Amino acid sequence: MTLLNRIAHGATGLWAYRQKRQFIRDSHHCRHLQEQRLAQILSTAAPAPAHQAGNLRPDMDWQAFAERVPVTDYLSWEPWIERQLQDQPGKLSSSPIVRHQPTSGSTSAVKWIPYTRQFLQEINRALMVWIGDLYQRYPGIRRGFHYWSVSWIPEQLRATVDDNVNDDLRVLPWWERWIAAQYMAVPDTVARAATSDDTFFASVAWLVARQDLSLLSVWSPTFALSLLQVLQAHQQALARVLEQGAWLQRAGALGDTPCPRAPQRAALLRQGGSVDDPAFLQALWPDLTLISCWDTASSASWAQRLGRRFAHAQVEGKGLWATEGAVTIPLEGSFPLAAQSHFYEFQDLANNRILPAWELQPATGSHTGTNPVPAVSLPVGPGVKTTGSCPGAGNPPGQ
Repeated sequence: MTLLNRIAHGATGLWAYRQKRQFIRDSHHCRHLQEQRLAQILSTAAPAPAHQAGNLRPDMDWQAFAERVPVTDYLSWEPWIERQLQDQPGKLSSSPIVRHQPTSGSTSAVKWIPYTRQFLQEINRALMVWIGDLYQRYPGIRRGFHYWSVSWIPEQLRATVDDNVNDDLRVLPWWERWIAAQYMAVPDTVARAATSDDTFFASVAWLVARQDLSLLSVWSPTFALSLLQVLQAHQQALARVLEQGAWLQRAGALGDTPCPRAPQRAALLRQGGSVDDPAFLQALWPDLTLISCWDTASSASWAQRLGRRFAHAQVEGKGLWATEGAVTIPLEGSFPLAAQSHFYEFQDLANNRILPAWELQPATGSHTGTNPVPAVSLPVGPGVKTTGSCPGAGNPPGQ
């Protein structure tokens, strides 16, 4: 670990911890925060062409918004998004579009979510709170290198999307991006490879080269298990690459990505260990402290399997995050609503009533909606169960 690496971790921990403390203080004013978020979204959305024909006004309160703006889905807004994709910006919001992020791995079901500058700031608020909590509860990640899986782009789209789409660090402002780059284990250029096979191979090569890997953050645990499958299937090829510091037969596909050279790590691969053996994985990454991934619903069994492989590390769930936005944040063992980020609405599954965050009650089953397309009630999650209520709404804190 270099001096720059240590300084970058120190700066990240200090800044993010401050954001966490601010989040905890502000969480006692849930209604006020949510009304602020709605007002900010309406101020940029109301003047946009997509909303001028409707009843959207920048001075609406939530009650008026709920009465006049129906719950919609992606198909309702797809024509406007398509216009934006054809270089006609500003159709949905006056906040500048930074990129359109695809949500699916197949072209037949791709949904392009507009990421405005305003929306990225909202995501960053949630991300910094979460990182601040991780740095406090898992001191081992304050050193070494981190792996944050890049956005996965279908091979059919890789030649057509902007580099920003491939780089998840682009949700951060430039100075936070520079700091984080000092401890990223894998160059973001791996996502530019022509095929997913080449991206997987290069990612695993860099991960094996990082003996001091301390954090592995992926969305689905099956993605991490796929990385291990690549490691198992290509151990000897990976060893040759790490011995020579060259991509060899993959040089054409990985020309934009530097190749690591790590002869000692190659020697470990030459011994032919099994990724089913926790001792082998611990020998590869002895400093690995935390694996962050989805661990509920259909991901639960896969997260448990991943935890058995990495018996020396902790596995922690991510909460409810999606391409469309952050809903809950892992924080001190609970999953509070990211109320400082987006504006949220919930649909009670018992009676279909639409509720704001400050009216949620414990044991409420609901669908979650947020506003990645400004001033649109867009569903982002399956049924969720409320186990507490927003502080500041006359109820005890919950998640």
